[in-house]
Amino acid sequence: MIKLTRVNGETFFLNSDKIEYIDEGVESVISTESGRRFVVLESPEDIIEAVIVARRRYYGRFTAE
Repeated sequence: MIKLTRVNGETFFLNSDKIEYIDEGVESVISTESGRRFVVLESPEDIIEAVIVARRRYYGRFTAE
């Protein structure tokens, strides 16, 4: 899950595994596998970074040290 900000300032969490693509503009528009669209303030680069951090946090728990 990643934390995002709607254009009205409300924050929400999105299951990053469901992101299909991100359109770049003044705001970013995230489209999910289910066809839902979310307009958010974060840039595509920030969204991608949040996904990477979330996946490292999750999958890092399963790596051998």
